[in-house]
Amino acid sequence: GALEAQGRVLVVAPARDQALELSARNVPKVEVILADSLNVVDLLKADVVLIEQPALARMEAVYAGSASAREEVSA
Repeated sequence: GALEAQGRVLVVAPARDQALELSARNVPKVEVILADSLNVVDLLKADVVLIEQPALARMEAVYAGSASAREEVSA
């Protein structure tokens, strides 16, 4: 079925997808962001966050690596 989202929708994509970006431009209040560019401001502005499955793995690779590096420094 269709996603019935209210308010601002943030779509988190694993990589640039021209078809997704062009489609999102035609829908009001929908923004596409790359998984490795995700930031707190965009997350807080969104009412709904839609994360593509491959983007989740990309987020883990980018952000978990940063966290483990900080833990090693502080230990």
